[in-house]
Amino acid sequence: MVLSLFQRLAAPAAALALLLVPSLAQACRCLPFESTLNAYEEADRVFSGEVLEVASPEADHFYVRVVLDERRAWKGGDADGEVVILTTSSPAACGVTFRHGVIYLIFAYDEGEYLTTNTCSGTVPLADGLKEAKDLDEIVAGQGTN
Repeated sequence: MVLSLFQRLAAPAAALALLLVPSLAQACRCLPFESTLNAYEEADRVFSGEVLEVASPEADHFYVRVVLDERRAWKGGDADGEVVILTTSSPAACGVTFRHGVIYLIFAYDEGEYLTTNTCSGTVPLADGLKEAKDLDEIVAGQGTN
């Protein structure tokens, strides 16, 4: 759980550092991806979805709002309808650069009023995460639920 808390705070801390000390502006740095099982256990929701809309952040906002058509749910959802997720607006702050029409494998965190994700969570275009999607199928099958 300590690792989970660190992973969840890493992206916001990096973003804050970029805002406070511009000379620290560097690319996002994540802990090495341990395993699909670890990412699954750490996330509150795991699903795939096609990007329907990417809303640019307002001048005073730090997050991009993304609307996805949920295709497949592995954890925390039922794969029907639209899902709204937030990510930081900058890849330097570990924000995911979502592209309209692309299907993503999403590892998301429930922040109460909204879901968030970042590049450190394991979120990737589904075409780049086919092995992880297969791993997720095996994880869920091993739990006896679908």
